[in-house]
Amino acid sequence: MAHLYDLSVNPYPTGLPNVVGTKSFTPTPLALDDTHFAVGVYQYPAGFYAGITYRRPGWMTLTSDTTARDYLAAAYDPSANLTYAIDGYRAGYTSVVTAYSKASNSWTALASDTIARGGLAGVHDSSANLTYAIDGYTGSVYTAAITAYSKASNSWTSLAGDPTGRDGLAGAYDSSANLTYAIDGYNGDTVPYLIVVTAYSKASNSWTGLAGDTTERGNLAAVYDSSANLTYAIDGYNGNIGTYFSVVTGLIY
Repeated sequence: MAHLYDLSVNPYPTGLPNVVGTKSFTPTPLALDDTHFAVGVYQYPAGFYAGITYRRPGWMTLTSDTTARDYLAAAYDPSANLTYAIDGYRAGYTSVVTAYSKASNSWTALASDTIARGGLAGVHDSSANLTYAIDGYTGSVYTAAITAYSKASNSWTSLAGDPTGRDGLAGAYDSSANLTYAIDGYNGDTVPYLIVVTAYSKASNSWTGLAGDTTERGNLAAVYDSSANLTYAIDGYNGNIGTYFSVVTGLIY
């Protein structure tokens, strides 16, 4: 016999196949773990068999980072399949770097960054297979330092500094131009919120100034859209005028 899961009763993902069997059938999704449920389950005395499984929608709780902090940066390294948590602040600025593996749902301590700082940007450069920690605040200076982490050697290397030291900036990697962008931020000067955009090339280990953003802001986000070949600067804050922005701008390079 065949049973098709009734989507009109429980609207889970469409296009489910028929599940064939002779044992008792339950049309209710059965939880397998925190992240999956089963559809088309046949109950047996010794357990169950699932015709098909799907990810459970919503949020799941994962293993906590080994270092609690804020003001940090994060980046995903697809070659290592790891997510890095970089530097930050907790009763002082830290250079601690940890790596999360979803495969094992665990964290591992990595070599520390060479600079303790917060408010930095973290970006993975897929062409160089390096993860960059860019700028930030050390507690005394707005640093222009950029350091690069190599998972292969578990070590950090200093690269050419950004022309503009700042924190609260955003970073993004443009795979079409093979450039890493540092966007806007805050540096405590007379006009502290910035529209400065700079681009780092690993090939030449150098920075280039690009057209400034149209909105002076810090604590924004940035992301590269490969399909549109645009880098977006999203939202942010300007304390000089007390404004939280919903402005989104797109950088074409």
